[in-house]
Amino acid sequence: PKVFNQIIGQGHSIGNHTFNHVNGWQTNALDYYENVRRCEREIASHGLTEPARVKLFRPPYGRVTRKQIKTLPDYKIVMWDVLSVDYNKNLLPEKCLKNTIAATRAGSIIVFHDSFKAEKNLVFALPRFMEHFSQQGFVFRKLKFEV
Repeated sequence: PKVFNQIIGQGHSIGNHTFNHVNGWQTNALDYYENVRRCEREIASHGLTEPARVKLFRPPYGRVTRKQIKTLPDYKIVMWDVLSVDYNKNLLPEKCLKNTIAATRAGSIIVFHDSFKAEKNLVFALPRFMEHFSQQGFVFRKLKFEV
């Protein structure tokens, strides 16, 4: 809750990613929907409710079926075009940074993970990634969509 409230307080966008990081290709539509709703209730329990926010949804692993999408009409589904692979414990931080920079283009949505598994690569790569593109005149903005 402390980190969540800090993120909100700093003006960042937040979204739903399911409660248990479920794989859409291995989960039936009803269970998937219920997992999304459980996450939504958790978000709401921190005082963040409609219309204070746009309902963004990023499917775990990028795996979601058409049937599952149809159960989420109030969400803007957000995919990405660059995956940092920061969670790979065998990937050296320098290689994580190099790969992510090489794959990024103007308008890219890049996935970094704020997890213990990704910490080594995230702490090294993310600030250097942002510095690299900031020096080239890129601007980083929060996701914002009309619903």
